[in-house]
Amino acid sequence: MCTISTHAQLHALQQMHIDDLPFLSRLYQKNPDPEILWTMKRRDYQRVSKATTKRINRLLQQQTSISIEDSKRILSDFAASRITTLCPADSAYPDTLRTIHEPPVLLYCRGNTELLHSTVRIAVVGTRKPTTYGETAANDLIATMRPFNSVIVSGLALGIDAIAHRAALKETLPTIAVLGSPITHITPPRNTQLGESIIEHDGLIISEYPPNSRVRPEWFPLRNRIIAGLSQTILIIEAAEKSGSLITARLGAEENRDVFAVPGSIYSTQSAGTNQLIEFGTPPISSLSQFIVYLNERFGGDSDIHTPALSATPMAHHPILAIFIDNAHTLSIEEIAERTFYESDALFLEISQLEIAGAIRMLPDGRFQKT
Repeated sequence: MCTISTHAQLHALQQMHIDDLPFLSRLYQKNPDPEILWTMKRRDYQRVSKATTKRINRLLQQQTSISIEDSKRILSDFAASRITTLCPADSAYPDTLRTIHEPPVLLYCRGNTELLHSTVRIAVVGTRKPTTYGETAANDLIATMRPFNSVIVSGLALGIDAIAHRAALKETLPTIAVLGSPITHITPPRNTQLGESIIEHDGLIISEYPPNSRVRPEWFPLRNRIIAGLSQTILIIEAAEKSGSLITARLGAEENRDVFAVPGSIYSTQSAGTNQLIEFGTPPISSLSQFIVYLNERFGGDSDIHTPALSATPMAHHPILAIFIDNAHTLSIEEIAERTFYESDALFLEISQLEIAGAIRMLPDGRFQKT
């Protein structure tokens, strides 16, 4: 269990190493004594790391403007603002995060830290520019998690992240937001109110960056390792070829998490990354029913849990179903497009919804058949 003094030392070290917190994590893993890390000299850095002379000089220079006593006062102010801290030696620090590569040396938390030890923690991440299909998939998949009392983990970014947090709140599921900015500066600012709603609904916001620090763009990809580390399961819902969500998928695979990708249209740039993940071996989520089976097998639960109601057009009047002559009739995607006049993204969404509902199925030759 870390003492207040230990937390103050770690906070001071975080400020000192603000340019590269993963480097501090590697030092901490070699010697988890913050007092020793705080008193390291130039020769110590040279002995235990490959840090350049320039980096060592910068660290030692930054240390001159930081004091442990100031850090104690700062942490006291944080506590008054209901910001708590956790270090790897604390029992409240999650085991799944403690064992990852480069775990955070200090976490700053607002909200219900008990969520860090919940039985079911599922990350839902994806593009910042989702299509209607991606938004629908995120909402419907999170709805399937409600019977399992899942905690939804995401990054409070624009797009799928924000959709995931809002869907969790809608389904009365707790949610954890992992920030790529200090806990005092939610980025983007437009998600500040969403962050407050997460706290109000017994959720949790965490960051490894000291409160009131200046936000840096390079921090955002680094928080993906925390998202992966906190979660047992990771869902990637729409991701472009260079999406940060692909980093989360890779890190999750490296940490032996269950990683899934939602397949998307071959015409959608927002699905290029997820489709590539599937091509390289990431299991796809082909239906809500399939995912419910996984949840039952992975976390236990009621095998009679049914697929939640979807947000698609009522089945009895669906224009795509109307163009099938009978159950033996098959149509290609091009033929369906010609006869229904859907745009490509909308068509893919409708077909996916119909497949999920079991109204149609895709045959081995790629054609579709009414069931």
